[in-house]
Parts: sequence; structure tokens; C-alpha cells
Amino acid sequence: IKHKTIFRLGKEKQAQVIKTLKDNVGKHFVNYNELLASAKGIENYYLYKTCNNNTELYKYLLKQNVEKSVYDNYLYMAKENGHNIDDSYWKYPSHLRERHNQMMREQNNIKLAKEKKIVEKISEIGTKLAKKLNKQINGYDIAVASSIDDIQEQAETLSQCLMRCDYYKEYANKKCILLFIKKGNERLATAEIFYNKKSPLGQFYADEQDRNNCIPNAELKDTLNTWLSSVYAKQNMALLRA
Repeated sequence: IKHKTIFRLGKEKQAQVIKTLKDNVGKHFVNYNELLASAKGIENYYLYKTCNNNTELYKYLLKQNVEKSVYDNYLYMAKENGHNIDDSYWKYPSHLRERHNQMMREQNNIKLAKEKKIVEKISEIGTKLAKKLNKQINGYDIAVASSIDDIQEQAETLSQCLMRCDYYKEYANKKCILLFIKKGNERLATAEIFYNKKSPLGQFYADEQDRNNCIPNAELKDTLNTWLSSVYAKQNMALLRA
């Protein structure tokens, strides 16, 4: 062990580090800090680091099995909705995913109370577009958003910002089409489709709970490509080859 900082540790911590190295022969530690964290029993160093070495928060997120970005998003919404995020009930909820979705619903309901005309427009557009665009391809149901409730459920199920970032307004104002891919009752992905562009495809995401792994798989990409082929001229297609 050549790292000089180790020799500055007390005997107890030195023993922890040495034991960790012996227990993890062949394991590559990214840096000295990861080694020390591992010696303290920190299994997920990346998560620990995103928590700014806050052990209490790290243990909480590990138990909840969520990324810190999800927790940060929850806190932001809870504060916006008027809840006291310093209170432990709101700061560390027992079921974070459920509380996160509750905050999304609260925000959506606050918005929609002021936007009855937009809600009506969405239903009208959904009814008109469905006749031309809704299709079943490769065992998947591809359908435009049918109502504000449909959009809310998609956003909540896939942790997407369709409501919070006003994509539902873009849909109501005919700036884009919100296209949902499902298999039976399971919601799988959302595609943003533009009306009159050479490349009609905007964003295309699956479950965004984990932002590092939210890209739709090859089968979903091929399914959307087939849909695009049937709706747009070949020269106007946006191919999704990986």
C-alpha cells in the first residue's frame, strides 16, 4: 500500500482499509476515496458520491432503490406544491416513488384547474388524429394521446415531464403530436412527432426513472420506424438506427 494518506489513518481505519483490499482481491477501485468508502461499508460509491458523502441520504436512497435525480425532482415539486421539505415526513417519505407521483399529480391538477380550454382541445385533436394515425404494429399499439388523463397517466407511469414541461400544451396547439407505444395495458414509450418537418421525429424515450437507461430498445425503434414509414413519405422519415 503506497498511498501516503493511508499511513495518516488511525490503526483502526488502516485495519479496515487492509481488510477491504484483502476481501476484494482483483477488484479495481476508481480512486482512494472509493476504497475508503468501501471500507466503511459503502457498496454503491457512485450513489454515495452524488449524495455529497451524506451517509443518511445515501442509506435512504439505497433503501428506496432510486437515483438522487429522482429524489431532487421530488423535493423540488414538493416545495413548489407548498409542503415543508424540512419536515421528515416530506424530506424522507417511506415510499418515495409513490410520493413522487403524488407530487406530479398535485402539480398537474393545479395547472389543469386553470386550463379547461386546453383540456377540451386535447380531446378534440386526439379524436381527429386517432382515425389516421393509430395503428397496431409488431404486436404493439401505437396511438396518439387521446385526452389529458391519457397524457397524465403516460407521464406518471414513465416518469416523463409531459405535463411539467408543457408538452401537453404543444400538443393542444398543434406544434407536435404525442405518440404513445403500448403493449396491452403496459405503457412503454413516448415519441414526439412534428407535423411538417423533413425529420418528423423529435424526442423518443421509454421509462425515464433512470435517465441513463431510458432509450427505447431496438424492437421499439423498429416499430416506430415502421409507423413512420406508413405515415410519412420515405424522404421525410427520421430513421432510428442505433
